[in-house]
This record gives sequence, structure tokens and C-alpha cells, in this order.
Amino acid sequence: MIGVGTTSGRPDVARPALTSLATAGASAVHPALRHGHPAIRVAAAGALATVGEHGDLPRLSALLADDDPWVRAAAARALGVLGDRRAIDHLHRARHDERVDGHTTRDARRMLGT
Repeated sequence: MIGVGTTSGRPDVARPALTSLATAGASAVHPALRHGHPAIRVAAAGALATVGEHGDLPRLSALLADDDPWVRAAAARALGVLGDRRAIDHLHRARHDERVDGHTTRDARRMLGT
């Protein structure tokens, strides 16, 4: 199932599959964070947010620099869900980074409650 979802680029298939994998162990989702299709990276960030493991903070923080604005916004939302102090620091930086697009800035602000 995961092979079909991640190779097809269909988030409607990938998100539930990745969330199921994440509940079994977040490390199974990590390769999807580097997938060539942005929708799969968005789904992977959402799956990791669902599981809420603080060990994924560096991987999610790295997605704030992704080439795709939707991936960056998904990373901001996932970091907000984690609520870890370090995640909050990354969100504050993203909120004030002039290079970051409006989607990411908006989601960073929303997750910070500002």
C-alpha cells in the first residue's frame, strides 16, 4: 500500500498509509520526507505530526527550507503540533524569515497563536 501511495503522488492514499506506518514507528515515514513529489512530503509531515514524536523535530525543521511552499507550511503546522520548545523556536525564526513565503509565515503564526 505504501508503495502505491508514495509512487503515485496521491496524498489521499499516501497520508493514511504514512500515518499507519508512523504509528508503528516514525522512522518508517522518514524516507517519504525526501520523496520527489511535494504532496508526499506534505503527507509525511502530517503523519509525523499525528504521531507527535519529538525526535522528529530536526527532520520537520529541515522541511521549513523545502523548495515547495506547501511542504514548508505543512512543516510549520507539524512543528506547532509537536509543541516542543525547540519547535517553537523554529517557528519563531520562520515567522520572521524574509525568505519564507506567506503560507509558511501564516501557518507559523497560527501555530504560535500570534
